[in-house]
Amino acid sequence: MNRYEEYNKLDAENLTLLGRFIYPWAIRYRNQLALKHIPQESNDLLDFGGGYGYLIRHAHCLKAVSIDEKAILTINRDHQGNVVSEESAEGFLFVDKLPFDDECFDCITAVAILEHIKDIKKILQEFNRILRNGGTLIITTPTGIVNRILPFLDKGSSQLRGKKVTEEHEHCLGIEQMQQYVQNIFRLKLYKRFQFGINQLFIYEKKER
Repeated sequence: MNRYEEYNKLDAENLTLLGRFIYPWAIRYRNQLALKHIPQESNDLLDFGGGYGYLIRHAHCLKAVSIDEKAILTINRDHQGNVVSEESAEGFLFVDKLPFDDECFDCITAVAILEHIKDIKKILQEFNRILRNGGTLIITTPTGIVNRILPFLDKGSSQLRGKKVTEEHEHCLGIEQMQQYVQNIFRLKLYKRFQFGINQLFIYEKKER
């Protein structure tokens, strides 16, 4: 059983019956929405909090990296096909610096992950460091209403790291809060709500230095 199959099995055991129908649709939708907004000229992509690599497996970028608290998955694409590698990333969410060089990515995606991060300002500064000038940052995050809905869907799946939603979500991020966090480093290009207003999409561009 590979990591993706194991992930699906564990999720099914920790979701309610309704959640087993809603979750796959919701996760696929927000990842496909992020994929839609990755610029065609982007060659190097980082999916922060990318779990088991759904987004990087479907991205067009020549090099696509997914990092979560357990592993770094890398896909390099060339005329011969895809080369996939994996290495450990234990505890990366709790260190000050992401394990990447300065200005090495054209695009960063952070799909349904920032609400789980204690120090959002620090991680946005890291995104700024590793993103090239003019690069794109794509974020999705739920609105506050999701905290009232998730208990009917999720009993502690890997999305919540086995915790209750009230224990796992560190923040409720709206447009005003996000604009405060990104001021002076990112320029907002697009903001919209989706999935009946439960989730939000932010598209940012890194400001030129």
